[in-house]
Amino acid sequence: MSRCQERNEVYSACLQNTLREDHSRSVEYDVGSGHPSDRETFIRRRWYRIQNKKAARIVTSCPAPGSCGAKAPGWLNGQYPSLEAGIKEMEICYNTGADCCGRNATVYVRQCYGYPVFMFDNVPEKSLGNRVCIELDAEIIYPEAMFQSTHGQCLSNHVMHSENNMADVFICIQHCLHSGEKCKSINFMDNNGTCHLNNASEADYPKHKIVEAYCTYFQRIAVASAEVKVSN
Repeated sequence: MSRCQERNEVYSACLQNTLREDHSRSVEYDVGSGHPSDRETFIRRRWYRIQNKKAARIVTSCPAPGSCGAKAPGWLNGQYPSLEAGIKEMEICYNTGADCCGRNATVYVRQCYGYPVFMFDNVPEKSLGNRVCIELDAEIIYPEAMFQSTHGQCLSNHVMHSENNMADVFICIQHCLHSGEKCKSINFMDNNGTCHLNNASEADYPKHKIVEAYCTYFQRIAVASAEVKVSN
């Protein structure tokens, strides 16, 4: 397990990140160079969400030289992790012209609900003109989600993750969505902001539902609409 996983960044990365919106990073953009390099754009060990008007992601195949206004256009070498996989350590390759992976860098990738986030490490010097390219106006499709609540009750014995002093229940719900299918329900304590992500639901274990004055239980329910496009 990586350092990021151990520090609960698997949950916070999706909500505590910096947005970088840059249409010139589109893989189809090839007008000139001189754009900020990755070394200038991404501070080491900070989570970033990259956007081009809508949710976007780094391309996963080698871009042609000059793509996205870069001397050495970058791409993600490998497959994106699933929602359930948490944080994945991967490699960014930069096409130097002679080699599709002539330079490289480490990147941590977290697939969130509707968008990926990235944490860059050991990016090559800015003078080398390294810039990752993104897919133009990528639209990521996820199932629509709804929750049904029951006040004064909690589900016991199935907590897979817990956080205290959460500002409101909507952040707790977002944590559940970003966890994918692993999160089946949540308990939220109104009096102290404690959030429990459960790997089971009342439907699975009806006898594990307990009375708790300050607790509200939220269970994911099926939605008639199979899929919805999440535009950001």
